[in-house]
Formats: sequence, C-alpha cells, structure tokens
Amino acid sequence: MNLKLYIASSIALLIAAGACSDKSRNSTQSENPEKIARDGGDLIYSGVLPAADTPGIATILLLDFDDHSDIEGDYTYTEKSLGNDGFTATSEGDFHIITTKTDSTDLRYIRLTPDEDDNTVDGKKTPGIVRYFLIDNDSTLTMTDSTLMRPASGLPYNLQLKK
Repeated sequence: MNLKLYIASSIALLIAAGACSDKSRNSTQSENPEKIARDGGDLIYSGVLPAADTPGIATILLLDFDDHSDIEGDYTYTEKSLGNDGFTATSEGDFHIITTKTDSTDLRYIRLTPDEDDNTVDGKKTPGIVRYFLIDNDSTLTMTDSTLMRPASGLPYNLQLKK
C-alpha cells in the first residue's frame, strides 16, 4: 500500500472513530533511553490534537528511520481538521532524536525539520514549521513548543504508536 493511501485511510479511520482523544495521564521516560521501541520498519503515531476553533485535528506522524540509525531519518506529518473548515496539511522532512540532560533525568525529543519544498496546506505549498515531540515512553509522544515545554493548557497533545 502506498504511503499517501495509507495516510488518507488512517485519517478517515480517525474521523470515523470520532473526535475523541486520550485522557491526560502522567508519563514516564522509556526504560531504554537510547531507542524508541521499534521492531524494524517505520513507526506510525496518530491521535486527535486539540484545536481552538474545531473539534480537533486528526494527526499522523510517520517516522522512517535511516538504515543503521535509531536516532534519525525521514518523516511525514499529516493533519486534517475535524471541523467545518476541513483543512489538510502535510509536511515532509528529516527527524532527529535529541536528548536534554536535567539534574534528575535525561529527556528525549523528536525534532521534525521540514524540507523547504515538501509542505502543503490544502494542496498549496507553504513554509514548513519545525516541530518538537517529547518521547514520553515507548508508545506516546507529546507535542511541545520550540522551548521543549509541554503545553500550558494541560490538554492532551499526545500521539500514540500505531505500528
């Protein structure tokens, strides 16, 4: 199945399932800080992220690790509004797992750096946005801001591992 068909099918399933999202929960770091759990191949995370003017944004993040690397590769990030505006946005580029050290623990993040020409909103080219996700555990990512802080709202900006 080609990637675009898979992403479109996944978004349709998210919409069909409704605009429900996971409840907020306390997260812990993975027991293996060197890797995101993966059994080979791509990783796919999805969820419905909160939005101000719509019931949510169905989001899919595909991570395609480079051969022989557990910290970098290519990504595809797709968003579809669940509201009446129905916008669709896609970003493609490179990802890299970064680690920040604190007094008590190491935190791992995924930085998505878009390619200059591979970003669209409703089919029209647009500048890309660098995004960051905290790796909460082997199956959950939380979107952060550019300073690597969790959303102050307390709303669940979480994506769950699907594959």
